[in-house]
Amino acid sequence: MNDLPSQNPINRSNFGFTLLEVIIALSVFGFLIGGLLALLPWGVEGAGNVRDRNVAYGMTDAIQVELELMGFGLVESLTDEDTVIHLVAPSDGREVRWEPNANQISEFPIAKDQLEEMDKELPTGQRYFLIRCSQFPEDNRHEHDPSNGYLGLQVDVQWPYKTLDAEDGVEERIRSHFQFPLAITR
Repeated sequence: MNDLPSQNPINRSNFGFTLLEVIIALSVFGFLIGGLLALLPWGVEGAGNVRDRNVAYGMTDAIQVELELMGFGLVESLTDEDTVIHLVAPSDGREVRWEPNANQISEFPIAKDQLEEMDKELPTGQRYFLIRCSQFPEDNRHEHDPSNGYLGLQVDVQWPYKTLDAEDGVEERIRSHFQFPLAITR
């Protein structure tokens, strides 16, 4: 009798996988892992966007407090017609500050002091959120009427505004936005 294993295909399965089967299995596994790893940066970026959006949603009270600290009269005069108040905040949203522009500095003495103080506490590279506050347009049901006791504002929170690597600012078209109405009282 012959002691060699039989060439019967049924007995062949007892010896394990062939080299070709192992290579095919590893190739399929490699393609699957490669595809999943390609999604990793997208997932990390998505988590950052969720964090930024949550910070933006959480700043609504801080925005209202900063506007009320500025005073009703100043906010009313800075937002009349087509002018806008710019507020800024760092990436963690811990504080919201008024960022006066050149016209506001020349017209309101308090604006120059505010800008000098803010430059010390919140340098340009740390201004991550830009908050634009303006009055509602004419014929809007929230349009400002000087006889009532409140001032309705449209608030647009945008990010990223300025970052350490782009101190001139990030183009508005690629920023994320969160808009909401806000009212301050006399």
